[in-house]
Formats: sequence, structure tokens, C-alpha cells
Amino acid sequence: MANYVCSVRSNYVRVKDEQAFKEFLEDFECELIHGEDGRVGFICYNADGCTPYRYRDEESEAVPLVDCEEEIGRHLCEGEVLVIEEVGGEKMRFLVGVSYAYNHMGECLFVNMASALREKVASEWGALDVTAAAD
Repeated sequence: MANYVCSVRSNYVRVKDEQAFKEFLEDFECELIHGEDGRVGFICYNADGCTPYRYRDEESEAVPLVDCEEEIGRHLCEGEVLVIEEVGGEKMRFLVGVSYAYNHMGECLFVNMASALREKVASEWGALDVTAAAD
């Protein structure tokens, strides 16, 4: 049996307080990166090789970064959209591609590439058998 391993990064956005955003990301073992015009983003190199997460305390369950919409939104300047992309797999048994978009109001949109493709095939070509390798 193999473990799921992924790479995670974001686009570059304007944030209200770079230091506060950096500290928020450090809880998830994410590294702040700098783009042009004072914009920042992040990359993740956590020890587990999986989606970034944190524990609120010693007794709680792990909280994934992608489930922190409101906290992420509070860091963003008005009009900014933070996009978090994750690609990974469990050896070659299955591959994953997901994207999350967050706005400054704490709202989130999610796209799973396999589901998006199935929906596109169904809408464009009708009912076809689009069986993923892991199905």
C-alpha cells in the first residue's frame, strides 16, 4: 500500500498584513513566497506530504487549510482571490488535481478535475463511459 503524496501552492495575492498571513500559514507548515507588486502566496512542504493541516489543540482532529475559508478571507484585501492548487497521487494507482478559490468575504469555490471532466464530457458528448483509473 502506498501513501498519498501531493504538492500544494497558491497564486499571488495582496494581503492586509503580510506578517499575520505568514504566521497563519506557518501553522500549516506552509512557506510564504513573494511575487510582484508586493503580492504573496505560499508553497507547502509538510512532513506528511499531504494536504496542509493543523491541530487547534492536542485533543482536536486535524483541520485542513482548505477548510479555513473565513480565516483565509480575513487576510485578503478586498477584491483578491486566493487560489490553492493541489496535485498528487498514490503511486500511479490514482492521480488527483483539485483547486480551491477564496475571496475576501470567506467564500470558497472548489473544482475537482476528474469530476469537472466527467461533467464536461456528459454535457458536450452525452452519456459516455468515463471511468477513472482508480474506479
